[in-house]
Amino acid sequence: MKGRVRELIRAGESGGAIEREAVAAGFTPLSRRAAELIESGATTLEFVRRALAGGDGAC
Repeated sequence: MKGRVRELIRAGESGGAIEREAVAAGFTPLSRRAAELIESGATTLEFVRRALAGGDGAC
């Protein structure tokens, strides 16, 4: 299932779809801030940069 999460990210699926698949694959749920960043349409680079800057545990 982890491969499926990668496929969803590459396909530009919504954050909700990615989070549901990630949880099903055994990842812990994303932080609220991480989910907000994904839902806002942030690119992967923006997501990682903001998550690291915010220290919200998303990464």
